[in-house]
Amino acid sequence: MAISPISQDTNVRESPKVSTNSPKNNSSSEMNSITSYMSQTPNAHEAALPQKRKRNYTEHISRTSLMDVESTSLGKYPVFGGKCYRHTAQKLQEALAALPQSEQTKISGIWRDFASETAERRLLILQGLVNLCCIPQLSYLNRVVPEQLRVDFMAAAPPDIALKILSYLDAKSLCQAAQVSRTWAALANDDILWHRMCAQHIDKVCKKCGWGLPLLDRTSRRTIPVSSLINPTDLSGSLVSSVCAPQDSVQFMDEMQGSDNSGDSSDSNSVGDGASCASAEGSKSRGHLDGSNNGRPRRRPWKEIFAERQIIANNWRKFRFRESQFQAHADGILCVQFNDSYMITGSYDSKLHVWDSETFELVQELTGHTMPVRALEFDDCKLFSGSLDGTVKIWNYRAGTCIRTLQAFDNGGVISLHHQKGTLVVGGENGTIRVYNIAKMTSFTLTGHTDWVNAVRLYGENTLYSCSDDMRIKRWDLEKRQCVRTFTGHTHHVQSLQLSSRGPADISAATNSQLPSLRRRNNGISDEDARPYMITGSLDSTMRVWDIETGECLSTIFGHVEGIWSMAFDALRIVSGSNDGTIKVWDTTSHTCLYTFQNNSVAVNCVALSDTRIVVGDNDGNVRVFDFRNDRIV
Repeated sequence: MAISPISQDTNVRESPKVSTNSPKNNSSSEMNSITSYMSQTPNAHEAALPQKRKRNYTEHISRTSLMDVESTSLGKYPVFGGKCYRHTAQKLQEALAALPQSEQTKISGIWRDFASETAERRLLILQGLVNLCCIPQLSYLNRVVPEQLRVDFMAAAPPDIALKILSYLDAKSLCQAAQVSRTWAALANDDILWHRMCAQHIDKVCKKCGWGLPLLDRTSRRTIPVSSLINPTDLSGSLVSSVCAPQDSVQFMDEMQGSDNSGDSSDSNSVGDGASCASAEGSKSRGHLDGSNNGRPRRRPWKEIFAERQIIANNWRKFRFRESQFQAHADGILCVQFNDSYMITGSYDSKLHVWDSETFELVQELTGHTMPVRALEFDDCKLFSGSLDGTVKIWNYRAGTCIRTLQAFDNGGVISLHHQKGTLVVGGENGTIRVYNIAKMTSFTLTGHTDWVNAVRLYGENTLYSCSDDMRIKRWDLEKRQCVRTFTGHTHHVQSLQLSSRGPADISAATNSQLPSLRRRNNGISDEDARPYMITGSLDSTMRVWDIETGECLSTIFGHVEGIWSMAFDALRIVSGSNDGTIKVWDTTSHTCLYTFQNNSVAVNCVALSDTRIVVGDNDGNVRVFDFRNDRIV
């Protein structure tokens, strides 16, 4: 049957006439066989099939044996478990089964013949079929073809491949992917992706995006569903590689269940005057068990944990905060520290005041020192305070009682102190340092400074750092009881000193998946970028960043116009208080000034920093609190 051109004078759509001058079909015999394709019977055309067929999907629609379909498709599409996402047979088989047997044979033969043709001939056949279609058929094609071209590759791919693809997205893109469909939402909200997202950003600066998230010790202990516990044996170690962190940088949650969590709840190397101190109640809540889940701990989804910290991080970036101020003492405040429950201040009036951290109500007033209180440090159970009267007192600050008094120096006052794992270090007005073993109540003295020792910090088990009015910073070996290195560079009294076990640029070191342990860093990190550093503040109005291993000054931070009395920092930011009455917030990595608070030209004597708050004590006895928590912002 010859195919005639479409008539322009009638409403009947006729088949097109195939030109014999087509550059791709120069053989007239071949063209005749193609143009006569529609008139051939299935049996007659089957005899002329080529010996080698490039692709054949007819087993999905022309055979009645489902076992044959499954075995054939499994060989053709092993990646998709034997199921071709594109050529499905179920609906076609149901429609075909409703027809008489003769019609089934005829239609199956047409499908089989079409599937056996080459790609070029298929296109030619389709062109003829389209020209033969009337409006209803064309409308059907217009509706069906776009749907067939929309391939949901995430739904078609196995879950591990889909998770691998999503692992290269950032947090914003993951949230957008979750809005595409329910299938995408189930994949984009998977706990393994957000677990790694948390490990990339929490308590560190992400190398890719340049942002970090706060740790939030207490809120991180809230429970999340048991379904989020990940079994590493179910997934390959390289299944989902982090976009910012190395593939081996995250431990799975059930690996952490058997880990030792008995260590100190706060970072010994980052506890400054205002380091957030973990509470005993929070430590107990980590082990809370839900009886409805066979005694297994319930935990929150990692996406929820990430979102909670992202809100606070955005407040820090845009400096949205609530400011509170109250009169804490009648005289200037010399030291302050706080945690989630308590805030303790020491003053020129020789008193210590214990405040409720949320309501700022006075809980206890501790009296006993006879001269100004220069230093304090507390944990869950006890408080250490040092005074210019030369004594260190150990308090039960909850009950308001003094447990013990140590006469640290006979010829000078106590200027600074630091406690860590049973070791108490006291810096004196006479330039000496006394080291106590609290359990054995033994002590020894280190000499080397020639003026007031303004700050002391323990680093590891046997290393101590100190700074003094003699403009020097010293490193001490506690086993040898001698100074092993002296840092020089400041041109005025060095007032504050803080240590970190990680380098100024965030390192890709092994990180525990349990959030409270993110803050507990090992001093012996083997990563080549893990250069422990120290920041010091001086009355020469500068801060300096030092490599504590080599003694090299890595950077000098300028910005204050008068001397810096106090300084605190964490993985994300540095806070400094100056005699010029300003409090500046700096980026820990770039050392750029992010924000400046004015303090009415009153000298800032002490600052304290946590993940959500900045607390400042000034020379008028006032305490100012800048709270970045979202529920505290008006």
